[in-house]
Amino acid sequence: MPSNSKEYSKRYYREHYLEQAQYREDHREEQACWRANNRNRINDHNFRRRYGITLQDYGEMLVVQSGRCAICHKTPEEAKNKRALSVDHNHVTSAVRGLLCNTCNMAVDLVERVGYEAIETYMKKGLL
Repeated sequence: MPSNSKEYSKRYYREHYLEQAQYREDHREEQACWRANNRNRINDHNFRRRYGITLQDYGEMLVVQSGRCAICHKTPEEAKNKRALSVDHNHVTSAVRGLLCNTCNMAVDLVERVGYEAIETYMKKGLL
């Protein structure tokens, strides 16, 4: 047995990778069928893991917001990419703030990362 767990993990992975790849290939259709039949279960799991809310909580938020983005008030069908509304959350506290279209979600993310001042300074430069 190798002297440390990292070496052991590397060896184990090398020895079993081909078996795992073959297993995945053999069960690809079965897994795709399961995912298609369990979409709500997968979404519920992902919402719980990522944001600490359930699929039911998401649905309730959607009703409260009348199916519209909390910032621009567009429905997913009216938005550019027609994707489902994203769960907006604070990346520090993980507190859920609301549901946003993809465009507004990216704008909020940019403001969080760069800050209002940097964006405002850039915008004012364009006014010269």
